[in-house]
Amino acid sequence: MTFIHLSPARSGARGAIRRRAASWGAALAAAALLPLAASDTTTVINEVMYHPATATGDEEWIELANLMAVDMDLTGWRLSGGVNFPFPEGTRIPAGGHLVVAATPAATPGAVGPWVGRLANSGEEIRLLSASGRVMDTLAYEDAGRWPSGPDGSGATLARRRAGAADPGPDAWSASRQTGGTPGAPNFPDGPLPDGVRLSEISG
Repeated sequence: MTFIHLSPARSGARGAIRRRAASWGAALAAAALLPLAASDTTTVINEVMYHPATATGDEEWIELANLMAVDMDLTGWRLSGGVNFPFPEGTRIPAGGHLVVAATPAATPGAVGPWVGRLANSGEEIRLLSASGRVMDTLAYEDAGRWPSGPDGSGATLARRRAGAADPGPDAWSASRQTGGTPGAPNFPDGPLPDGVRLSEISG
């Protein structure tokens, strides 16, 4: 039997490769927990009714938008954070379409649900996770600072100005043009709001 003895140099090189591979593996695992930019994902949080004009909270809902030209299967996906909702098997969003998840589905026609939890009026983080646990989108809204004030109890929703916008901050959001928002439909059917414009008055 022939024994092969590695020189210290070769042994050290092999150890370095192992350490580098472990480092890459850790980096990839960490990257899987980071949210994707809207331009890199398939489905985003598009509109939120977090503070209805009523006091019950039954009219809270979250709308997702499918950015793809094909139907998206959300089986195994879930919403987490302030509310939790696992999407049941067979849940789909049509190509370029929308899906509404509601606290009380009967209060929002066409919605799925109910979820567990409640959206805080003062601010909340909502995460959309894929079946593998990848964070596909995150919304961390507030009711102060540069965030629009209209959605905080007036009956308006927090609406993404452009469905594919990669900016997760307040500049990507506006109050809806009408009371009650546009659940299951485009936020601004007449076209996206111009840059820098955020609605403060709501039409009935």
